[in-house]
Amino acid sequence: MYDYKTTWASLITHILLYELHSSLNNYQQVTVIYYVKITLNECDRELALFGRENNCMGILATDTDFIIYDTVKIYSTKNMNLSEMSFYVYDKNKVQEKLMLKSSELPLFASLVGNDYTNSTDLNNNSYKKWFNQNDTVKRFCGIADYIRRLNLKIHNGRLFKNDITKISRDFFREEKMAMILQESLNFYHLRSEGNGLDSIMSGISDYKWRSIIKMLYKEFSCYSNYLDILIRHCYQDCISLQDFTLSDIPVAAKVLKPLRERWYGILLYEKPGLKKVTEWLIDGYESLAKPKEVSPQFPKVHHPGLISLIRGHNKEANWNLLGDTFNLNPGYLKNFPLDLLIPALSFRYLKDKVIIHKWEVNALILSAILVRYFNARQLRSIKLDQVKSRPIRLYNLVTCSFEVVLQISQVLAHLIPDELVSFYAIINFTYW
Repeated sequence: MYDYKTTWASLITHILLYELHSSLNNYQQVTVIYYVKITLNECDRELALFGRENNCMGILATDTDFIIYDTVKIYSTKNMNLSEMSFYVYDKNKVQEKLMLKSSELPLFASLVGNDYTNSTDLNNNSYKKWFNQNDTVKRFCGIADYIRRLNLKIHNGRLFKNDITKISRDFFREEKMAMILQESLNFYHLRSEGNGLDSIMSGISDYKWRSIIKMLYKEFSCYSNYLDILIRHCYQDCISLQDFTLSDIPVAAKVLKPLRERWYGILLYEKPGLKKVTEWLIDGYESLAKPKEVSPQFPKVHHPGLISLIRGHNKEANWNLLGDTFNLNPGYLKNFPLDLLIPALSFRYLKDKVIIHKWEVNALILSAILVRYFNARQLRSIKLDQVKSRPIRLYNLVTCSFEVVLQISQVLAHLIPDELVSFYAIINFTYW
């Protein structure tokens, strides 16, 4: 198991697993099977729970606070040597012995020394600074541990009483308003079942039918993390790099693809009752992340059989009709189109009237979509370029961004495009990043 939080870290995960597999093969012949687990919450807690419930050998991670969880052995990746198969192992018992704390007091210790919730850089009060102005980390940690011991807390089922949390916030942080943040931090280390986690996220959803749809999607299609973010949090976020906002020859990807995303939201949220808005965190300029943008879904003009039916592929005719409606094309024409070229064709068709592309660039993009599948990574890497220009990179950036949205739509309309072709273009998009 490996802790990853971003796309780049996900790439590192696959490289790490490949290298680990290769290293293991130097010792004995083994078969390594792995898959990526998508979570709706902070991944650390989900990883610790998964490790415990599945009796895993261990968790590879850089975060030291993994040892606080009642889970399996934690292997540090900071000093990992795959050639010698050597790791540093975080030892919970030795940490407790050094700090003279009980296991139940470790979540509070992590919260007071600073974690993802109580980060010292975000706190300016003098009481907090007295601990963190000490240059000796061990001395500082031991001082905070001593503070916790003197509290003589009563911890019930791994949880502190509300009055104690308020008192600590007032005494340690000199701010009672920190009680809410401290409570969130302590909850972060409390493992719970998968189902309860989903229920807590959906606590604000009252409509029974919509709750049932989300539960079924989470159970059967939990790999679709972007879908669940839109369905539950009404939020979509993505990072777009390799753009130059000072140039106007190629439009910004987030703006160009907005109408296509609106149609995607319309398919996903068609059955949701009440007001339907999606909050977008996308980069479309220098100040774009100062605040999000609210987007209204564009609902399909043809029959929508229901989200579960679409993803399961119960009615292929309805799926083809929705695909045609999304791209303003005849569904009969799409059904007869070569499936291996459907994703790039839909992307190019959508971009045709929105971007000024030279004829030779169009030909190059079409050829790349057709031929790239016949090259492996080593062959692609060996291609020599005399001069790297900005425009081809920025243009292909826009194309791969359009691939991503088309892929998202095609995954909702399951079984129209074979999984191996969908996966192939997903890999093109991922490899480009």
